[in-house]
Amino acid sequence: MTLRVLHVLSSLGVGGIEKWLVNLTSECRRLHGGEVQFEFLTLLKPDGCYQRRLEELGCPVQHCQLSWKALPVFLWNLRRTLERGRYDAVHCHANYLSGLVLPVARSAGIKRGICHVHSTQFRFAEPKPPLRHWAGRVLRRMSLQKGSLCVGCSAAALDAYLAGVKRPEKTAVMFCGVRTLDYQAALAESKAAARAALGLPLTSKVILHVGSHVPSKNLHFLLEICRPILVKEPGAAIVLAGSGPLTGALKDRARELGIASQTVFLGIRDDIPRIMRAADLLLFPSLFEGLPVTVVEAQAMGLRSLIADHVAAEVELVKELVHRFPLAEPPEKWSRRALQLMEMPPADAQASFRLVEASPFNITHSARALMALYAKQSSLP
Repeated sequence: MTLRVLHVLSSLGVGGIEKWLVNLTSECRRLHGGEVQFEFLTLLKPDGCYQRRLEELGCPVQHCQLSWKALPVFLWNLRRTLERGRYDAVHCHANYLSGLVLPVARSAGIKRGICHVHSTQFRFAEPKPPLRHWAGRVLRRMSLQKGSLCVGCSAAALDAYLAGVKRPEKTAVMFCGVRTLDYQAALAESKAAARAALGLPLTSKVILHVGSHVPSKNLHFLLEICRPILVKEPGAAIVLAGSGPLTGALKDRARELGIASQTVFLGIRDDIPRIMRAADLLLFPSLFEGLPVTVVEAQAMGLRSLIADHVAAEVELVKELVHRFPLAEPPEKWSRRALQLMEMPPADAQASFRLVEASPFNITHSARALMALYAKQSSLP
């Protein structure tokens, strides 16, 4: 009998959650064939860049537009969608919006409702505006009362979401995995070839950031960190793989700092392992994260990372590759630390890869953990 699961997200645009779900879908299909059927529902933005890929994998994608002004209409349409789907489980990745989705799922007869938390900061935690604060807290409580399980991408994400409320009996931490085969293939390519593909000389220092251009990534601060390095070493470069609402402002800031010619905006890319092969350091000064899988990916490539000190401890799989630094320190101190790390001898990339491959972050392990989670949920009365 086929297990039918509906994954609910804000959108299917570029992001770590979305990428993980695409890879997870492919891996579950490889491991379990027709025993599991994933479908997807977006709430805020339709037609994301991953929609076509999911449809190619045989996963229907629907959209149910959330409108706070027409909330009864949204709830009615959502219930009809869930009833038509005859789903065994609803797995919601929209944080406290689970407080809308999971009660409707329960009312539609779906007993297995999962709230999956992917961040450590939430807008409802801010006291102002009061209405959003109150509504967010109510929705969080509803997600816990009407869901059968609350899952965090890290222990820190789970603790942050549950702060100030009675902890539910059923919680779990489940890491988002990566396709390790992609990184094994990239390691077979020389660094010179990877650099040449990006138009970068082999002898230059290359600093990399991978992620969306959104405020939480702290990318203006990242440019401030890179400026002294790029001034000191004219051949060096900062490479940003990703895009987002701040891309234009970041390009303007690079010009203001006089580093535009050494700042490479790659846009959205699907060859991140190869780009990491070309880099000397991953720079990740995020203001907050659930658990940045990008840092796991860097370790699979034997690439050192300089990250904000608050990032979840579970991200450290190869201890000597992950270096923390306080966000409170000025960019000049970050610059000096980055230069120190880039002067260190290269790590044993193959040994690092094997550690990541054996970890829970391997997509195969991630897929098996998810199916085990669904199997436990199937025993619910």
